[in-house]
Amino acid sequence: MTPEGETFRIKAAAAMASFTEAVERPFGGARPLRVGHAWSAFGDHTSAVLRRWRTLRPEQPLELCRLDDPYAGMAGGWIDISVLRGPQPRPGYRSELLYSEERVAAVSVEHRLARRHELRLVELAGEGLIVHRNGGTTTPELWNAEARPSVAAEVGSVDDWQSNIAANNGVGITPASSTRLRPHAEIVYIPLTDAPSVPVFLAWAPNSRHPALSDFSRVAHAVVHGAPEGLTAHHRRRHRLPLARAPQADLRRGHGLVTPQLRSRASRGAGSRSHGVTPYARPDNWLGERAIAIRPALVVECIRRAVEQGWNSGQPGTGFALTVTKDELATVLGEPPQHPIRASPFFGT
Repeated sequence: MTPEGETFRIKAAAAMASFTEAVERPFGGARPLRVGHAWSAFGDHTSAVLRRWRTLRPEQPLELCRLDDPYAGMAGGWIDISVLRGPQPRPGYRSELLYSEERVAAVSVEHRLARRHELRLVELAGEGLIVHRNGGTTTPELWNAEARPSVAAEVGSVDDWQSNIAANNGVGITPASSTRLRPHAEIVYIPLTDAPSVPVFLAWAPNSRHPALSDFSRVAHAVVHGAPEGLTAHHRRRHRLPLARAPQADLRRGHGLVTPQLRSRASRGAGSRSHGVTPYARPDNWLGERAIAIRPALVVECIRRAVEQGWNSGQPGTGFALTVTKDELATVLGEPPQHPIRASPFFGT
């Protein structure tokens, strides 16, 4: 199938899955965000990712789904996003690199190398290799052409991969997290000193539209990179909202209002910007802070007050700051502030 045909197949399958979901759950609650993985999920970060998600998005269910072929789940539309290990994800899928893992060798406890503390790839060149055809990360191409192992067996699941190695039918190569998350009484995992690391990606179909995708991507990046607030500098840059789509918030504090018309005008010339800061977060903040809807009346009032206090959009200079208190919000809006359910921000590519 051509790359164009594969892209069409993915979109068509996802469209059918969305239709089925709408028919089967017309009035249901939040649809679970389904995260696929072939094995090990986020490795040593798995529990931390799930805990962070439950803390930040308790109203949004998440289902972690282990399946032998995550691509089939994404193409069928019943998996929203997957954790993939190995080479760059297939054409037609969007992806983000999360982190990398070291590789280890997996051998039977009866294997001649089972008592070794570390190995080099060349020491496995004469062995038969057990290859996981769907979710595996290693093929004979990992070795130099003049000295590489043969394929002893190709299997379709992690269980079959482990069973063959335990029976001493061949050896395997796997990410280091397998030693802790997929232990086996008859398999020994041995560090490799010269094997390249395994990249770990988040990948999703191009028309995957679950409203929690953006938040989940941010949480995953934040956890694996150790960001305590759930947002990394990488995502502040990557997921910044275009000015034509929505106002930009102060992500460090999770609140604030920047009027898009004024910012757009200033970005085209030498004028200054006006920032209106409210005591509540924007509706698209994802940190769980209390939000307020940004209504036209509020934007207009911020502009009016800024002009009265001396702001001139045609003059260059630093940004003009304007603060609106809780009491003033009720006056401006003509009613007490409403606190809507947060909407997910634009999901960058």
